[in-house]
Amino acid sequence: MAGDKCAAINITLKGSPKTVLEEVKKAAKSDAEITGDENSGKIKVKKVDVTGTYSVKGQKLTINMVDNTMWVDCKTINEKLSAYFKGK
Repeated sequence: MAGDKCAAINITLKGSPKTVLEEVKKAAKSDAEITGDENSGKIKVKKVDVTGTYSVKGQKLTINMVDNTMWVDCKTINEKLSAYFKGK
């Protein structure tokens, strides 16, 4: 439900975390600002006031959206972010 804290997104990466994150940062730059390295960082969705963090352990990427002041539906946020990592 909108406004609730979103559940974490867990994604298993196929490629090296560093390479995948570099590709996703470039692909998502019009929608989201992703800062950090292959271990951890921050995500800010530009068109809505939604921010979060990510962390990587091995091939597992975890995204936690922590601030959703625009009350955007979590499902929409999670689907949009997950799509950038699909197949990577």
